[in-house]
Amino acid sequence: MAEYFAVGIITACMAYLTTQFRGKIRYLFLGLSGVPSAWLAAVRYGIGPDFSLYVRIFDMINLTGRFFSVKELEPGYTALNRLVLLFTDDYKVLFFIVAWLISSFFFLGFLKISKKYVFSVVSFFSMGFYCDSLNGLRQYIAAAITFYSLSCLVKGERGRAIALCLVAMLFHQSALIMLIVCLAVDKFSLNSWKAIALVAALLLGGNLIYDFVTGLISSTRYSYYLGSVEYVVEPTLGTTVLTSASVIVAVALGVYKESDDSRESRVFKNMGLLALISALLSFFVPLALRVQYYFVPFEMVFLPYAISNLKNRNAAFLLGAGLFLTFLGMNVVGMVFNGWYGAYPYQMV
Repeated sequence: MAEYFAVGIITACMAYLTTQFRGKIRYLFLGLSGVPSAWLAAVRYGIGPDFSLYVRIFDMINLTGRFFSVKELEPGYTALNRLVLLFTDDYKVLFFIVAWLISSFFFLGFLKISKKYVFSVVSFFSMGFYCDSLNGLRQYIAAAITFYSLSCLVKGERGRAIALCLVAMLFHQSALIMLIVCLAVDKFSLNSWKAIALVAALLLGGNLIYDFVTGLISSTRYSYYLGSVEYVVEPTLGTTVLTSASVIVAVALGVYKESDDSRESRVFKNMGLLALISALLSFFVPLALRVQYYFVPFEMVFLPYAISNLKNRNAAFLLGAGLFLTFLGMNVVGMVFNGWYGAYPYQMV
């Protein structure tokens, strides 16, 4: 457990240094900020359910040039494996690069649109996204890239946002959902009552949503999931608490008032609500966690955006600190409960 705290503290300090510079040196510090967490991700052993899978993928591509099981591997991730294999056959190098790419895309997005860059960086750890990124590597690369695409959309760079979503699909095809989001999420605005009505409709129509999703999956390459042990409803309680608290805070602080209808406001309000909806879907739809990867990480910038509505700086600090400690406590309990609290160099195991 101590390793995670140490890496988080070091990264937070480097994030603060990033804010003290301008120009290219700022991006140098941003890139270096992802190195400690990437190193820890590289030297872990057996941490995360998919650890052995990604080692096997790496070894198989090394031996045969490709990997195939139930479905073909996405070309982007295959190419990344091949690139690493040009220099080394040590899978730990691949894990380091993947983890660094994930943190760097998130941090770039923070720098672009977060109201509190350092708060967003520490949220990467306290909200559990770093620990979660030790699993599902392909989809987390895609989620990090699409997160950065949303930061581009906030700034009016729709073409770049769409291009980034297409790149993300090279690592996981499910990123297609974010291509649709980038085309529509800044086109409409929700007030508090519309948001409440939308959530209520979701809760009442859970069974219909299950039937729709099952029918949709049956006609895709992921139809094999329908007969697998993974196709069960698994509510993600921690994520539901996180997203519910964020929306409640946002409503209380006036984020969903109709007075602000800028593109930035629309993206933040809509993505904050979509994060909550993606969490609630886990109560009705199997594999809903796969959808959450793309929406819930937006909480790392949504909460600072909501808190920025508080004009009293002391009150804003106390609220932010309280939420940080709450989510950190939830994450620590989750790590201990799941047994994901050890991260040891390979040579020590």
